Amino acid sequence: MMMVENYMFDAWNQLLHGVKAGEVPFLKAHGVPIFEYLEQHPEDLQLFGESMTSVSGTENPAIAAGYKFSALRTLVDVAGGHGSLLATILKANPKLRGVLFEQPSVIARAGKDQHVTAKGIAGRCMLESGDFFESVPKGGDAYIMKYILHDWDDERSVKILANCRAAMNENGKVLVVDNVISPGNDPGWGKLLDINMLIIGGRERTKNEFAAIFRDAGLKLTRVVPTKCPLSIVEGVQARRPGRENRGVETQSVGMFGPPWSPSVDLCRKELLHGGDGQSSRNGSLPVLPQFVRNRSNLRLTRTKK
Repeated sequence: MMMVENYMFDAWNQLLHGVKAGEVPFLKAHGVPIFEYLEQHPEDLQLFGESMTSVSGTENPAIAAGYKFSALRTLVDVAGGHGSLLATILKANPKLRGVLFEQPSVIARAGKDQHVTAKGIAGRCMLESGDFFESVPKGGDAYIMKYILHDWDDERSVKILANCRAAMNENGKVLVVDNVISPGNDPGWGKLLDINMLIIGGRERTKNEFAAIFRDAGLKLTRVVPTKCPLSIVEGVQARRPGRENRGVETQSVGMFGPPWSPSVDLCRKELLHGGDGQSSRNGSLPVLPQFVRNRSNLRLTRTKK
């Protein structure tokens, strides 16, 4: 429902302007970022939360079954909404304790919801509020984030991850639950969603792109765990030597737009600006146009070094 509401259609109408001018379409349509807009429109915010919970009904069991949560003592769900994912995981792991971390207004609603107040869950789940750009609850064995990092550019995603790294136990982990974009131009749900995230200033990522933001946050990507739903669990641990490494690309600055795009956006951009067919070059090594990559300060044409 939330993807076809009028406020999202208004943002989609600014897609061509965004691609040409290098501006986030949602900002052009509404003048504020999406989450600020939702806070200003309580009915839309409520529908957004209910929509995310509805989608989670099919995804959460697959996520709970796809990872060995029983090896953990405390799981912190960062920006976990009303707690449906955390409650599903706690129900499947009776010795596990959980912390639901959200904005104060969301936590207030979560405390009245069925998920974290259910029998057998309420006694093992704490509710904490705050801003994940500032800090997250300390002492967790793992910090799980579902559909969170795809809302944000690389710089802000690194900030969230770094705050999790600073708060977690010595052997703690981060668990990012998102679409992981596969290479090539074959169709995929994550690639379609990536274009929708373009509208609001976010993005989906490939495994290498996740590894890069993990590295910048002082983390090391250890594995990508597939589940029986379109989402994967991207696992990371503390890196011994946090910092930036050579990512093996050459760049040429051509403008401003936000974080790096995934390949699906290359095809969208080509269709919009050139009316092309979005097909790969004959040798299959690169799209007809160079891959477009966004970061927060500029839009860059990027080719991988051979």
